[in-house]
Amino acid sequence: VEGASGVSQTTAITAGDIVLNTTTETFYRYLGANDASWTIPAGEGSGFVEIAKYYSSAAITSATGDITIEALEEVDFDADLQLRASQYSLSDYGASIVADLAEGILNAYRYSTNSGIQDVISGEIVYVASDYSSSLGTPGQLYRYVGGIANGQVSTELDLRIQNYKDLGNWVPVITYEDIVGTVTEWVNIGPGSSESTAVGVTVSLNTMQGKTRAYADGVDLTATTGDILVNANELADFKANLNVHVTSTGGGLVEKGSSVAVGVTISTNQVDTSSISYINDSTVSAGNDVIVTAEGNTSMDADLNAFIKSNGVSVGITLAFNSMGFGSNNILFNIIDTLIPNDPTASNNSLTAGTDADKIATRAYISNSSVKAGDDIEIRAEANNSLDANIVNAAVSIAVTLSDDQDSVSVGAVLALNRMQYDTQAYAYHNSLMHA
Repeated sequence: VEGASGVSQTTAITAGDIVLNTTTETFYRYLGANDASWTIPAGEGSGFVEIAKYYSSAAITSATGDITIEALEEVDFDADLQLRASQYSLSDYGASIVADLAEGILNAYRYSTNSGIQDVISGEIVYVASDYSSSLGTPGQLYRYVGGIANGQVSTELDLRIQNYKDLGNWVPVITYEDIVGTVTEWVNIGPGSSESTAVGVTVSLNTMQGKTRAYADGVDLTATTGDILVNANELADFKANLNVHVTSTGGGLVEKGSSVAVGVTISTNQVDTSSISYINDSTVSAGNDVIVTAEGNTSMDADLNAFIKSNGVSVGITLAFNSMGFGSNNILFNIIDTLIPNDPTASNNSLTAGTDADKIATRAYISNSSVKAGDDIEIRAEANNSLDANIVNAAVSIAVTLSDDQDSVSVGAVLALNRMQYDTQAYAYHNSLMHA
């Protein structure tokens, strides 16, 4: 995103207050989600929008009031990427078939929430329809009536359309065989037979943001007879990137040896480059009050990465995370080398991705080769507030529960992370500049 206000190569006119203002607000959102097995997504979010610039060639030199040249930019970047790869395999020698038959007998229901007024006996099961209010009962759930038991009644007349099935004094959720299996096998494989399960999740994410703000007077004569001359650039950039990876494999066997493998590879790169520059160059400037040249830069990066890899046998989680502010564009190979061999300015192993001075998070205010006269004060100020907050969680979990004596359980977790920021904040006057206040 780039915004600028400025005057250059002008001819003379006279006015009251003169204001050149560029205000930019850019909001960029990237949302990615995947909830399927064996899918490898790649997410890239980048925002680069160029707006109209005020490089005025119109005549503006003299004002009886104030002259203001100001560029204000606000950029909000938010990227959210989710990956979930799951593989479930269970061999139970037909136990689930028998259990389903038994469950069908035990959990058979006569009524639903659409059955109206009925005589409901103690232990009766009622099915909550899909159109029922979720605040009174979970749609699709079975509930058993226990109110009659507490009251010593054989049956009770109830309007099933208005019952609060979440009232545990009268109703309790029916726990099914699938509920039990689903909860337990989330962590272990209870199937007695051997089963094979492999889940692989690979995520490659690249998010970049660039912002430039300029306010300047270049090659002009500016006169504010009784007022101020203000040249101000203000950059406000907020970058957020959230990446969640969940890879699950449930296999193996309780009696016979099986195989369960979960592999997660995550590569995340986040890059931010911004600058806020304000200047007077090759100009003659005169103000009855103050001449003020200011640059303000506020850039923040908040990067969160969570990788969770789980299996009943072998779990491998590998995470590469690179978060950079003020280093320009770089590639994964050079990032890895710089992580393993950190840059030492006093040695010869210079960073392969150090970038240039132009890439730094720059906040500069200056007067160059100009004559500046002020009735009161001359102020040149550069103020920067930059921050980088990176949180990385990489968990590889393996749980093997078996009666076999040769079941393997292996967990491997590896993280390679590089978090860095370089910035340049300066306020100065140079190159034959004459100032009088």
